[in-house]
Amino acid sequence: MASVSRLVDEDASSSTHGAAPQDAFPALQGLERIALSPHRLSDAVFDILAGAIATRQLPPGTRLALPALSAELGVSRMPVRDALLRLEQIGLVELAANRFSRVTPSTRRSSELSVRFACDLTGSTLRFIVPELSSAQRRHLVEDVVAIEEALGSRRITEVLASYSASIERLADLAEGTPYGAALSHMRFALMRDMFAFRVASPLPPDLGAIFESLRSAIQDGEGESAAAAVQALQSVLTPGDDITDNDLRSR
Repeated sequence: MASVSRLVDEDASSSTHGAAPQDAFPALQGLERIALSPHRLSDAVFDILAGAIATRQLPPGTRLALPALSAELGVSRMPVRDALLRLEQIGLVELAANRFSRVTPSTRRSSELSVRFACDLTGSTLRFIVPELSSAQRRHLVEDVVAIEEALGSRRITEVLASYSASIERLADLAEGTPYGAALSHMRFALMRDMFAFRVASPLPPDLGAIFESLRSAIQDGEGESAAAAVQALQSVLTPGDDITDNDLRSR
């Protein structure tokens, strides 16, 4: 993923919602120019911006300028506008017509719900697809599980979410053409953004090793129900961070 610098003025939250910012948007830095066929441009812009928001490279309250984004990425405004509309649909930005776009915050409530929904959605997808997978596909999923367990050992939320995001991508591909695959693809970045506000639990649950062993065995044996149950047991691995606010920008 391309690196992204902080985009806008340092006091974004002080501007009123209905007024255009007083200062000019500074130029963006660090975004790689995109060289793709036109029909794929909006997907590429979406992936870059959504990934930057999900990992807080673009923090809550950051204001986004369409002309600056277009210039930095080396694309026309149309794919950037399309990407911003998609980001609005999944709650990562809010748009003010003819003024500016702003990265939305995570609230404590939204983060807690995202962790719960991520486990529900992952578990439901495994319940559906695991019995139908080939042995090679199951082996790849087990490798993803091992990567997540190892990342938890580091206690770094960035590593945990990177490994979990990779597993979601694989699940979305395996469930392509189903409501599960569509939901995973559509919501992946929003879930990552909210989950990024969490921390790895300390201490880790004492039965964590047994839970992961159960998950690996269930996938290997094609037991979708058991795999789903194991995922549900992992919710306690993440706990809310101290920096999650209880109010979003609309209440300011």
